[in-house]
Amino acid sequence: MPCPHSGTTNVQEGPSHIRLSCEVDPYHDKSRLIDFLTHRFSYPTTDVWEERLASGRVLVNGRVGTAANVIVKGDRVEYVVDVDAPRAH
Repeated sequence: MPCPHSGTTNVQEGPSHIRLSCEVDPYHDKSRLIDFLTHRFSYPTTDVWEERLASGRVLVNGRVGTAANVIVKGDRVEYVVDVDAPRAH
């Protein structure tokens, strides 16, 4: 569940993925990226977030992020999640 201080989350769908993004709120100002991700989006485990970071699937202001990146209020954090495409019948 998102923290009550977090901003909105935007969703963009593609053919086999969903790109989610949100703006860093004052509550998470000067946080490490991994801490922000595990707090803001708590349903994936820390291991899953670390894997997404290692594979370049998390961006901060359009650049590939690392777990140790320090983010600040107003930064845009995006990540990509693969989805199973529906099968044609």
